[in-house]
Amino acid sequence: MHCHQAPTYLAALGRRMALPALVAFVVTAPSPVLAAWPADPTVNVPVCAMVQDQQFPAVLRDGAGGVFVVWQDYRDSSEYKIYAQRLSANGVPQWGTNGIPICSSSGDQLVPHIATDGAGGAIVTWNDARAVLTDIYAQRLSPGGDLLWAAAGVPLCQASGPQHDETLIPDGAGGAIVVWWDRRDDAASVIGDIYAQRVSASGVVQWTSDGVPICVAAGSQQYPAIAADATGGAIITWVDARNGGTNRDIYAQRIASDSGGLWATNGVALCSAANDQTTATIASDGAGGAIVSWEDTRTGIDETYAQRISPAGIVQWAANGVAVSNGAGAELLPTILADGTGGAIVTWVDTRQYPSSQMDIYAQRLSSAGLPQWGAGGVVVCDFTGDQFYPALTSDGAGGAIVAWEDHRDGVGSDIYARRVTAAGAVLWGSATRGVAISTATDLQFFPVIARDDSGGAIISWQDNREGTTDIYAQRIRSNGQLGSPTVGVSNEADVSFSLEAVHPNPARGTRLSVRFSLPRPGSTSLELLDVAGRRVAGRELDVLGAGRHTLELNVGTPVAPGLYLVRLRQGTNERLMRVAMLK
Repeated sequence: MHCHQAPTYLAALGRRMALPALVAFVVTAPSPVLAAWPADPTVNVPVCAMVQDQQFPAVLRDGAGGVFVVWQDYRDSSEYKIYAQRLSANGVPQWGTNGIPICSSSGDQLVPHIATDGAGGAIVTWNDARAVLTDIYAQRLSPGGDLLWAAAGVPLCQASGPQHDETLIPDGAGGAIVVWWDRRDDAASVIGDIYAQRVSASGVVQWTSDGVPICVAAGSQQYPAIAADATGGAIITWVDARNGGTNRDIYAQRIASDSGGLWATNGVALCSAANDQTTATIASDGAGGAIVSWEDTRTGIDETYAQRISPAGIVQWAANGVAVSNGAGAELLPTILADGTGGAIVTWVDTRQYPSSQMDIYAQRLSSAGLPQWGAGGVVVCDFTGDQFYPALTSDGAGGAIVAWEDHRDGVGSDIYARRVTAAGAVLWGSATRGVAISTATDLQFFPVIARDDSGGAIISWQDNREGTTDIYAQRIRSNGQLGSPTVGVSNEADVSFSLEAVHPNPARGTRLSVRFSLPRPGSTSLELLDVAGRRVAGRELDVLGAGRHTLELNVGTPVAPGLYLVRLRQGTNERLMRVAMLK
């Protein structure tokens, strides 16, 4: 059992209320709409707890508040198979107790990845060893868990030599574009190339059999990552050793939906600085280009750099990229997320306080011009004692991010923690404990993956050893940093629209109004009292509210003159008004 401080959501909200006109929560009895998600971080929801090992989960939001989870599974003690599970927004497994198999072939199926099919289902890829050396296969799942393609999966590449480290994006037409590290020309070594394939919604490969070459330059090309280009194609980045195996660089290529390469043959250099550049990760920039971040040793220590590339293949920031942080320690394992305004949020493992705090988690937001938005050194996500590893990142739906990581603060095992960083760089959830405990069960919890839940929170999955073998577990964290069922001011997150529902009392005497309203998504929201001329009498911006139904008390401060007033609720372009009569 681990000690941790309760979330400080209300305290943080109170500190933000600087004006005399205050908004405070009215605590109401919660509705048990999320009863299957436990509030206790030692419990969690088992995705699969079968005998033997379940490993390498990948997670995808299902568009209905829940997630799809896929993993490699050794339950039959002879071969690894790929299994899948869907968890509802309430945390209830939809596809049996321990998931469903998605490939009927013999041989090992390993390390799955997943993307949406745009129709409520998912496309899953994996490394497939039915022919001994691994190939790339895929399967499409319906929202109900039906296999929509051949029972043994669809082969995307069966070329000689092993193919592995694939990843994918939806193609916008019900299919997917898949990219992988391909060793068809040199199976005995780690030298390889980058290939890609597109598969249609009906499971038919669209490009050349066994894939089209993205880069077949000299040396080795490894570890591809992919992002959509906004026209049905993709931008692909990778680690490239064409200039020598001890001087790897970062390259990228754009490929059209018809498989045509759109930039220079074998790609465009994003960084060819001295020493190694590795661990490339990519996000769309929202304008047809992409932002790539990587681990960089040009100065002799690992640092995190980034570069933006236009749809035409022109680098947009400084030659060889911009430093994400000016921290003094090593910066490892970057991961990146589009911020929705042409920039990106990057998180990484940081050793600037080593050995006092050892490895920590930091984050930075870069503008579309490559300028740091959260201070030159970024913001501390977690610098608690012990090591923090393997950050996983997803959007909070309001321009910020939710970060989960593997945490070794207790010095015995490892746990899963998470925090939210707003678009402005404010770090929420668990200020004293540097995060909210997602799972503190016995033994090891490690390698988290994360997906947003469509209500300002997230669902996190991980590998878990609480039962002695490796299983897959999951937990939902809400937009206010709480686990489990709603507790404060929210009666139901599901199926709500933007609405201003009631103001009490009406007519009103005194200085307090109780306002009930619903938000379909998290995001900056304002609640105001206006006079008939439209002048603001009281109110406050509320950027920490999640989706759902809320009851707030609006304190108008000094008694106002009797007459007719308006209560106004605004979120983005949405606005609702309700009249209220104020009496003497």
